[in-house]
Amino acid sequence: GLPHIYSDLLDFAARHLEMGRRIVCWYPLVREEYNEEHLPFHPCLRLVSNSEQVLSKLTARRLLTYEKISDDVPEMPVDP
Repeated sequence: GLPHIYSDLLDFAARHLEMGRRIVCWYPLVREEYNEEHLPFHPCLRLVSNSEQVLSKLTARRLLTYEKISDDVPEMPVDP
């Protein structure tokens, strides 16, 4: 599902980005269900930007920008 895809993406970024580099991705969602606490998270990355693009009355996508802040990548991927 979607949480596992983003977990894999952020884990890949944490392992391969150089310190201070960024990854940007779109995150689809239902507008009524949006809660920033439910956005993808990784301990080696910090969310630096979060912008909404409205697609319809019910749906949107968020442009998320993460910056690598640590090289201490866990051995196991972060559980979404």
